[in-house]
Formats: sequence, C-alpha cells, structure tokens
Amino acid sequence: MSMRKILIVFAIAWLVAITSVHAWLNLYLFDSRGAATTDHKKFRIGFLPVTCHLDSPGYLEKRDRIFQLMGMSLRVGETAA
Repeated sequence: MSMRKILIVFAIAWLVAITSVHAWLNLYLFDSRGAATTDHKKFRIGFLPVTCHLDSPGYLEKRDRIFQLMGMSLRVGETAA
C-alpha cells in the first residue's frame, strides 16, 4: 500500500475509534439499559473560585494603593504625583 492509502485508512480508523469512545462515554449508546433511560449519572460541577471580581471596591482600593507605592499611575505612560 502507498503511504497515502495507509494515512487514509489510519484517519478513518481513528475517526471511528474516537466516535465510538465518545458515544460510549457521553451518549450511553452501548449501555445495556439503552440510551432512552433518564437515570444516568448526573452532571455535577465542582467548586470554581471566582476570579472575575476585578471591579469590586476592595480590589480597586488595594490596586490603587499598590500603584501608589510603586509610583505608578492608572493612566498609561504617566507616573504618580
């Protein structure tokens, strides 16, 4: 077989393998109870710390104090007075 045919066969086999694993893990297609049952494992989200509070007053006060201690201004290119 030529290299091109080998790569095509490999790509198709890889696609079939990944699709099968996805169907088994996420879609429950190979489950003995069938895909229509609703008693599958529940999707749970773990704790994620909030990192988007960059506009909270506490953060802004700390940021401004740090900038002043470093002699920096909030405006680009300026130094603190």
